[in-house]
Amino acid sequence: MNKRSCTLCNQKKLRCDRKYPCDRCVRGGKACVFPPSKRASRKLNRPPVADLLARINQLEAEVESLRFTADNEPGSIPSEQNRPDEQIESHEVKGRRDIPHRISGLVVEENNSQHLDVEASTVFCGLFGHYRWSANAFRIDHFQPEQIRMLWRTYQKNVAPLIPIIHKHCVELIICDISDGVDLDPSCEALVLSICFAAVVSMKPEQSFNQNYDAIIQDYTVAVDQALGRANFIESPNLLVLQAAILFLLSLRPLSDTGLLGAESAVVIRVAQDQKLHRDGRIIGLSPFQTEMRRRLWWHICILDMLIAEDRGTDIQIKPGMFDTQFPSNIDDDDLSPDMTEYPSDRTGYTDITLCIMHCEIMTSLRSLGCFAHQAPQLSITDQTNLVKSLGKRLQDQYLDHFNLEVPIQWVFAMISRLTLSEAWLTIHFHTSSANDAHEPCSPQKDNDLAFRTAVELVEYTYLLQTNEKASQWTWLCKSHKQLHVVAFVFSELCLRPINPETDRAWNVANRMYSWWEQDFPRINSMFRKTLAHLKERAASTRAINIQLLASQAILCRPPIV
Repeated sequence: MNKRSCTLCNQKKLRCDRKYPCDRCVRGGKACVFPPSKRASRKLNRPPVADLLARINQLEAEVESLRFTADNEPGSIPSEQNRPDEQIESHEVKGRRDIPHRISGLVVEENNSQHLDVEASTVFCGLFGHYRWSANAFRIDHFQPEQIRMLWRTYQKNVAPLIPIIHKHCVELIICDISDGVDLDPSCEALVLSICFAAVVSMKPEQSFNQNYDAIIQDYTVAVDQALGRANFIESPNLLVLQAAILFLLSLRPLSDTGLLGAESAVVIRVAQDQKLHRDGRIIGLSPFQTEMRRRLWWHICILDMLIAEDRGTDIQIKPGMFDTQFPSNIDDDDLSPDMTEYPSDRTGYTDITLCIMHCEIMTSLRSLGCFAHQAPQLSITDQTNLVKSLGKRLQDQYLDHFNLEVPIQWVFAMISRLTLSEAWLTIHFHTSSANDAHEPCSPQKDNDLAFRTAVELVEYTYLLQTNEKASQWTWLCKSHKQLHVVAFVFSELCLRPINPETDRAWNVANRMYSWWEQDFPRINSMFRKTLAHLKERAASTRAINIQLLASQAILCRPPIV
């Protein structure tokens, strides 16, 4: 029996019994021909090895030439390979101020932060696909004291109030060392560059050093990527490196919601678990300062996980029961010190960590209801709604009632928390409705009408948050509250509802939000963008038809002119 089908059966895609002659060829009176048992050898069009070696030698010569040119430019720092050993040693002695050691509490294990060379293994660099560059060019381009001080001031105004994961006094020490010309270790380099990246993202294009805004963003993206690689992000036990990575991803999300961001967040979660951030510092015997900083960082990782799951329509990675880290204490950054020996008492009302705590409360409630998992809800929609209402009342009594809404940042906190609560209620509605679709009739129309009105109000207040002048310096992060799914729900409902004042208002609100997004559409997931555009087109078409029908009915109902 032959190993392959005959030529005729193979051409006609018929089953061949592989006998000679085969039954099909016999019945058809055709000549049965089998291909040779050995396949024809492939002809590989590869250049000779000698040509490849010559090309490699040529490229190496070009690289050496470029390196020599860079090292001999006026004002350039000589490379470590060309410096005498004595100069290297004296320079290291001068600059050997161990920042992580000085701010003890941000390193879990001492003496584990090594100064890695440019060839250190990286993960973020691999994900982004960026190439390594020389350490000297890296420092010359991105560690200019005046520019870093300016970006640090911008960070404190625009970023720190919304992402309070670093201790500002500790970073001040690092900034002072940069001004003094001290060589930073890689973990501090990564944190400083991540701070600079967040500051640049928070700036308006007209504030970007008279340079192209997108080019600066790309430059700092590559810089942070390289710095995390130099700090050996995956294996380093240094909390500064993890802070740099989290700050980078939280700042990057308003610019991108691609799958790459989800992959990077998964890596960060694993690194955080390796550093035992999922265990509360009080349980494992860490100092109060370490415990509070780790709590802040862990819960911002949880928030990042929730936001990316929302962007991608997937389950969260951090599930209930995977951690015992407590909420951060409701205290300001200034209340924390590496030398503190006792846990501070919670403040009442607003602090710089209050928004994070309120997010944590809401997120924990949604997790307990199973709203992030593809499973049937355990409680009725009434019980779930009551739980959200009681949560809202608790947050109102404990925090929001003590806010001064005349203070811009406190107004922003109040708006974001209320929007998040409304979104939590809608999440419960959508989750319960999708679960009921497979087992029960659709939810009552009254519930759907309430969800529609809530969605319209949510979009309206989201637009207010993102365009209000008093919140302009935080608009960059407020715009990350995209509410894409809510706007999609409004457009889909407009395809089914009649023309009336309520749907007119809903159309104006959703269409205005859609127009506001158009400037950011290149940064929004392309698949969802197409779906949203299709829904908007359907809603507009349906409304146009309904308006024409109403106009026709009005003409028919008009009394005749006598």
